[in-house]
Order: sequence, then C-alpha cells, then structure tokens
Amino acid sequence: MEAARHGAPARPAVDLERLARVRSEVGDRTLRRYARAYLDLLFARIERIEQAMAAADAAEARRIMFDLRVSSDMLGAARLPRMIAKLESSPQSWVALSAAHLRGVRREARRVATELGRYLDGNGLGHAAAGR
Repeated sequence: MEAARHGAPARPAVDLERLARVRSEVGDRTLRRYARAYLDLLFARIERIEQAMAAADAAEARRIMFDLRVSSDMLGAARLPRMIAKLESSPQSWVALSAAHLRGVRREARRVATELGRYLDGNGLGHAAAGR
C-alpha cells in the first residue's frame, strides 16, 4: 500500500504463481472449493478475531489468527499472512495495535478477496466475495 501512496502501483495482494502451484498440486475442483470457503469465511474470521481480542480471549484470537494466516498463505495472499502474524505474535500490544492494525488487515483482506475473486472468475471458478 505504501507504494500506491507515492504514485507507484500497489503490489498485488495475491501471488498468482503461488495460486497456480496450489492448483496444480490439488486440482481445480479442490482449489475451487477451498477458495470459495476461504472467501465465504474471510470477513467473519476477522470479525471473530476482533471479538476475541475485545474479550481478551487470547487463545481464541490466536486460533482464528492461525487459521486465517495459514489459509491466506496457502491461497497466495502476499501481505495478509504477515499482517496477521504481527498480531498473533504480540497479544500484550493488542490494545495499542488492534484498531489501526485491524483496519489495515480488513483493507488488505478486501484486496485479497477482490484479486482472488477476479482470478477465480477468470478461470470459471466464479465467486462474488469482495467489498465487505
């Protein structure tokens, strides 16, 4: 995102080469199912992270963060896994990090949903998930 603020194009939110590798490993049907489930749950997971953090439920927050980080990484999300790992690794700073950082996570998740949806639509795997 920083590059986009300075006039340079933003780095893609999804690494399409990585996504293509996953597709070659698991097949089209499995990737389609997994990507649809990921997109269906993406924003609900972020909301559940916010709720767990607000309730100071570190175990639940970390569990959801882990699931989201790993699934995002598998589907080629470029920045989102690192952003989640930053939250995951420092529960003592959740109060200071949470609001601003989670807004960034949500923005990046929208980018991932848009790009992943566009990629899947272009391959006949359609899904309308972005924009929440």
